[in-house]
Amino acid sequence: GYRRLSVFVSSIALGVGSLVAIHSFRADVQRSLGDQARALLGADVRVSSNREFPEAFDAVLDSMAGQGRDVARTTTLASMVLDTRSEGVRLFQVQGVQPGYPYYGDITSLPDEAWAEIHEGPWVVADPAVFIQLDAAIGDTLLVGEARFVLRGQVIGMPTEVGFQSAIGPRVYIARDRIPATGLLTFGSIARYHANFRMPERVDRNDFRNRNDEILEVNQLRYITAEGQAREMSSAVED
Repeated sequence: GYRRLSVFVSSIALGVGSLVAIHSFRADVQRSLGDQARALLGADVRVSSNREFPEAFDAVLDSMAGQGRDVARTTTLASMVLDTRSEGVRLFQVQGVQPGYPYYGDITSLPDEAWAEIHEGPWVVADPAVFIQLDAAIGDTLLVGEARFVLRGQVIGMPTEVGFQSAIGPRVYIARDRIPATGLLTFGSIARYHANFRMPERVDRNDFRNRNDEILEVNQLRYITAEGQAREMSSAVED
């Protein structure tokens, strides 16, 4: 009887210990997501759409930029990318970024100047996984749609993409004003448009939301804060 009782008690102890470990791990992940909320989004606020922003919201962005507010647009789309040297070809995310983005996080590129150089010419940087999948090397020419870009280096520490596009694969980064040259933004393109804001003060975020609530709702524009994205990711951990 004592032997059976000891086995029973040991099983209960093991089960309780496992549950405590799982809950502790989940709490640690949630706490980490909260601490890194801004770095995960790259901004304090993001407004997103699966189509180009309407004129009314474009006017809002132009007005804010004219007032010296920190606003940076990014466009993310899916495309096949070809390395003309290795002849490797894969489906990747292509992200066009404006100077200044991301506003938060520790972005590291190899070489150091590679990330800044994409705004100076037909250059591209990529996630480390892109180099592996394409058997690529710095200096290769990548064909993105109808445009050619010189691969200047790799970049790590970029904000996380949440949504269906995160399943597409690694990312390559070009200057946003060079996206039209690729010819990829056509009818039926899988693209996502973002406006990213640096608004560290809650009162500014609330004021922006209240002033533009009607435009956001009528045009089905998705508004999310860094804290909101952290909560979404935390919920995914709980599920």
